[in-house]
Amino acid sequence: MKKLSAGRRGAMMLMLLVVIIVGSIIVMQVLPGEEMITRRSIESSLDVELSQIREALDLASLAGELATDTAFGSAPILLPDASASPDDKKAAIASAIIQLTARGYLRSDQVRDPTVPAYQWGTDHANYWQIRENVASNPSFEVTDSGVVLSWKDYDGSDIKPGESVHASAATTFLQHMQIDDYPYQNKLGNLLASGGSALELTR
Repeated sequence: MKKLSAGRRGAMMLMLLVVIIVGSIIVMQVLPGEEMITRRSIESSLDVELSQIREALDLASLAGELATDTAFGSAPILLPDASASPDDKKAAIASAIIQLTARGYLRSDQVRDPTVPAYQWGTDHANYWQIRENVASNPSFEVTDSGVVLSWKDYDGSDIKPGESVHASAATTFLQHMQIDDYPYQNKLGNLLASGGSALELTR
């Protein structure tokens, strides 16, 4: 009887060891997947925050409330100058976000980067929104006459035509493309807020 009992105990120990090993393998496979899901969720939240700000800026620009040279009202929304100090840039962006919210272009002024801990975010910290020009993905907006594209405007507002610039090799026609745009109907590469259009094919 004692030998039989010892054999059972040995078999149970072996089974327990197998269960532990199998469980460890499963946990090692699941944990990286959970981490990836969490990371993708945070990145998706950041995309939403950025798209809200970009859409608000575009709407304010179309309404003539964004820059001093095109603004219709007496209190335009000002973005920071490139030569301003980092603190002045942060203050100008914070003020612009508050104004965008007050004028109904932005749903809330509490927009932040979810990849940054809340206590490290804001104008008092190193982490805050920055204004960037992305020439490669947003090269121009089309200038049309009766639906015909005449030329494009570069980020400086100058006229550019295919073949007349080292950056303009050809016209590219496309439909609404959500892999390019930051929000629905942005039409980043063509006529803003249109459902399709033409843009310049960059050569650099």
